[in-house]
Amino acid sequence: MSRGIGAHANKVLEDEYVVIYEYEGYNLNEPEYRNADRIYDGTIMIRRECFVKPEIHEKLKILLQELLARR
Repeated sequence: MSRGIGAHANKVLEDEYVVIYEYEGYNLNEPEYRNADRIYDGTIMIRRECFVKPEIHEKLKILLQELLARR
């Protein structure tokens, strides 16, 4: 069962150095906190250098099959 509490974030800006989001929270159980007008509570700024660089992983099963095929 859900408690009716949630949040929403919207990406405002993204460039080569930073990503900025605006966020808001709401409570569907309390009419005064439903935030139907989507009034944002604040912003979150994340420097792109904080993101982990993606890595390529290969399945061992595929590598094993390739090694066996070379024999």
